[in-house]
Amino acid sequence: MKELVVVKQFSTDCLKPGGLYSFMNFASLRNFFESNKASEVEYFCDGMLMAAMVRLVTGKQVERVSFDYTSIAGDVFKYCSLEGKTLYFIGATDDEIEVFVQKTLRRYPDLKIVGYRDGYFPECEEVEVATEVVNSKPDVVVAGLGAGKQEHFIETLKYQGYQGVSFTCGGFIRQETMSDTEFYPKWINKLKLRAFYRMYREPHTIRRYFIDYPLNATIFLWKKLTSGVGVRVLGDKG
Repeated sequence: MKELVVVKQFSTDCLKPGGLYSFMNFASLRNFFESNKASEVEYFCDGMLMAAMVRLVTGKQVERVSFDYTSIAGDVFKYCSLEGKTLYFIGATDDEIEVFVQKTLRRYPDLKIVGYRDGYFPECEEVEVATEVVNSKPDVVVAGLGAGKQEHFIETLKYQGYQGVSFTCGGFIRQETMSDTEFYPKWINKLKLRAFYRMYREPHTIRRYFIDYPLNATIFLWKKLTSGVGVRVLGDKG
């Protein structure tokens, strides 16, 4: 039985070497359980609805955690700046990753970025790209390659000998190039209207929220009731 391993909450302990972390939402939940591939990746609940679903099926309290500035991205960058940890970014297009890195360095001038590149490479070049990243010897890798591909990539990093910590980040790199400040305005974040704002800024996500989310949530609950798909929460003493 395939098991989804959920991290209860983010802390700096997650930045210890060896961690592989991604972010699960209803858009990728169905594909995760339908895939036959084993996974070493541990997941945070990306969204309030996903966190509520995990609480429903496990009885465990978990937090909403995303890799953006409404959640842990700033904490990760501040920690790396203070501790002198190095980073490697991979994702988006050549132009977008360049804008993202320069914008990030303006915000965190002490951040040590040892490399970055776009996320558009064929599957046959994945090992070559992973080796390129490993050879840069970053302490932290942030990969925004799209659901499925990004999780496979950070596992490939580990298989190629990478011993640091890896995070996926979905569309974070691209989103940050769409505004002069943060992608989500502070009042949007405060009112928890992130999904609606994203649909406004990125219309391609409308189908995800109104079709994929309810469909995949329903399928997941049905599988949980009928076949006992596994969900395990880490960091919970209860």
